[in-house]
This record gives sequence, C-alpha cells and structure tokens, in this order.
Amino acid sequence: MHNFDEIRKEVALRHNVLLTKDDPVLVAMTVSELSHERFLKIVSERYEAAGRDLVNALSHQMTTLLQLHDNDAKTTASRLVNEVSGFIDGQLRTSVSDALAEVKEQLEQSLTISRIACQNAITANNHAQAAKNSVYIAAFVTGFIALAAIAACAALLRF
Repeated sequence: MHNFDEIRKEVALRHNVLLTKDDPVLVAMTVSELSHERFLKIVSERYEAAGRDLVNALSHQMTTLLQLHDNDAKTTASRLVNEVSGFIDGQLRTSVSDALAEVKEQLEQSLTISRIACQNAITANNHAQAAKNSVYIAAFVTGFIALAAIAACAALLRF
C-alpha cells in the first residue's frame, strides 16, 4: 500500500495543491492498487492451475507411453503429445482469456472511478481558486473602506 502522507506531501511540494486524506485522487489510487492486486492473484492462480494440469497431463502421457508395446509406441506417443499439447494450449488460452477479460472489466471500472475523481479534484480546485480570488477582492474592498473611514475621520477632526 502507498504511504498517502508522503504522496500528499510530494503533491503539495510539486504542485502547491493540498490533498485531504479523503481526496478522490487518493481513493482512485487505492481502487487501482486493489484492482492490480486482484489481477495478479487471478493470473497467479490460473498459472498454477495450468502448471498442475501440465504436470498431470505429462504424467499421464509418461504412464501411457510406458504401457505401450514397442510397435505402437511411436505412433501413439506422437498422437498423445499432439492431443496433450492441444488440450494444454486450449486450457491456457481459456484461462488467460478469462483472466484478462475479468481484469479488463476491473481496470475499466478503476479508470472510470479515477476519471470521476480527477474531475472532482479539478472542480474542487476551481472552486478553491474562485474562493481565493474572492478573498483577495474582499480584502482589497475592506482595505479601501478602511482608508475611506480613516480619511473621513481625519476630515471630521479638521472641522
């Protein structure tokens, strides 16, 4: 997992933007990280299953080859190798294809969440800039009114 305090610090230093602990960008990072972990777990499980299937198929092939008579051995071995290869290829393709489809769906969901979080962050930043500008204007108007009040007091003191 990420050290979000370090990330928030680095973003503040590089971009002069303060991220809150519940900022949508950090939420999107967490969702993305969880999706990647899930993908790795699925692929690892499928890889291990395919490896077990391969070992079982090879073991079965060796057993079958040892039981054959010398006359049929070459023909049957060739047929078995082709059949096992085809089976393993099909299983691997199916497993990888299924895992990739699931991961693609999860990544698309993560990307959608990330896009929404980024749009929310941009909107929040725009609102913060507008508020900042309003504060500057209010400070300027307040300063101007204060100067006018001082001038009015000075004029009253002269009379």
